[in-house]
Amino acid sequence: MRDEQRRRRAFEAKPEGPGTPNPFHTTPGAAMDEMSTEPKTSMQIQHKITRAVFWLLLPLLLHAFPAHTGQEYEIAWVLDVTGKVQVLKANEQSDKGLPIKRFSHLYGNTQLILSRDSFVVLINRLTFQIDHYSGPGKIDITQHGVQADITPEGIVQPNGTASLQAITQRHQRPIRTPAAMIGVKGIKRRALKPEIQLLWPIDDELIVNEPALFQWKTKRELDALHLTIQDSKENMILEKRVTLGRFELPSSIALQSGEQYRWKLSGLYKNSIVRSRPHTFRIASVQERKKLRDVARQAERSQHAQILYAMALERMGAHQAAREAWGRLSKKWPDDPLFKRKSMKTPAFLLRRYRGALMGQHFSGRFFTQKLRMPDHTVQGSYSRWLSAFSGGCRTPRCIQRCFVWPRHES
Repeated sequence: MRDEQRRRRAFEAKPEGPGTPNPFHTTPGAAMDEMSTEPKTSMQIQHKITRAVFWLLLPLLLHAFPAHTGQEYEIAWVLDVTGKVQVLKANEQSDKGLPIKRFSHLYGNTQLILSRDSFVVLINRLTFQIDHYSGPGKIDITQHGVQADITPEGIVQPNGTASLQAITQRHQRPIRTPAAMIGVKGIKRRALKPEIQLLWPIDDELIVNEPALFQWKTKRELDALHLTIQDSKENMILEKRVTLGRFELPSSIALQSGEQYRWKLSGLYKNSIVRSRPHTFRIASVQERKKLRDVARQAERSQHAQILYAMALERMGAHQAAREAWGRLSKKWPDDPLFKRKSMKTPAFLLRRYRGALMGQHFSGRFFTQKLRMPDHTVQGSYSRWLSAFSGGCRTPRCIQRCFVWPRHES
C-alpha cells in the first residue's frame, strides 16, 4: 500500500513529457527497483550476483568446451614399447577438442576423452594419464603407481592399483581405480602370467635366516635385471643388477629387526620394461629369534618335537623356514607316509594326532598361547571351546579340561 501511494505521488509530481521516462513502460520489477528507497533483501542481492557471475563466466565456459559439429571421428591407436600412444589415423587435423569416442575393438567400456590441454583413456576401469596432446601423433604417458608389463600389443596390468592424474593448465585431480587389463584386438582375454615371479620372501613373510636370501623365476630370458629393496618409508636400501634366480644379501647391508621392507625386480624384454609385483617382508625381532632358538633346541629330541617346531614356524609366518623344516623331516624319515607330498596332512590334523606328545612335558603352554593365538582364560568357556576344536574324537569341554595331555594356560 505504501509503495502504491509513493508511485502515484511521483507520477503526479513529474508528468510524462517527451524526454521523461515513464516507469510504467518498464518491467514492474525494474520500476520497483528504481523507485523504491527501501533496502534490498538478501534474495534480491543474491539473484543479482548470480546473474552477473553467470554472464561473466559464460565466455570462459564456451572457450573451455568448444562446440562440436557432431562429426564422427575414426581413431585407431596402439601402445608402443616406449610407453607412448601412437595415433594411427584420425580425420581431425587441428588441436581442438574431440567428442567422446567409444572403441568397440577394445575390451570393456573404453572412452577416449580429448580436450584442448590433455586427454584421458579409460579401459576396464583402469585409468592412466596422457601428459600432452599435440594433435595426431605421439602422446606421452606417465603412469602413477602402476606395476605393468609393457608389450608391443598393449599394457598388461594384472596387479596393484592405478591412479589418474587428470592434469590440465588449471587443475590437478587424483583418482584411485582398481586394477584391470589393457589389450587390443587380437589378444585373448585371459590371465597372463607375469614375466617375473617373486618366489621368496612373499608378502608379509617373516625372515629368520641370516643373511636374507631372495629367490625369483622369470618366464623368459630377460636382460638387465635390477633388484631394489626399500624400507617402510620408501627409502632405497639396495639397488643392484642381478643375473641368477637368487641373490644373497651381503653382510655389509644390515636390515633392522622388526622392520618391514619391500622388494621387487625389473628387467628388459625386447626393448620393453617388465616389472614384478612388489613383496613385503619383515625381519624377525630379538624376542622372536630367542623363542625360535629355544623351541629348535627341544625340536632335536624327537619326531613329534620337530613337527611342532615346523608348525610354530608356520604360525609365525616364517614360511620359508617352515618349508625347510618339513623338508628335513621328510629326509630324516623318508618312509613315513605322513611326510609324503601326496599324503601331507594339515597342521590341524597333526595337532590332533600328536596332541599328547606335542603338548606334553617338553613344551610349555605359554609359547603356544601367544603364537597359536589361544584365547584368554578369563573369558568363560572360550579356552575350552578353542581346545575342543583340536581335540579329535573328544568333544566334551569338561573332559578336555581334565585331560593331562592338553596344556594348561599360563598367565
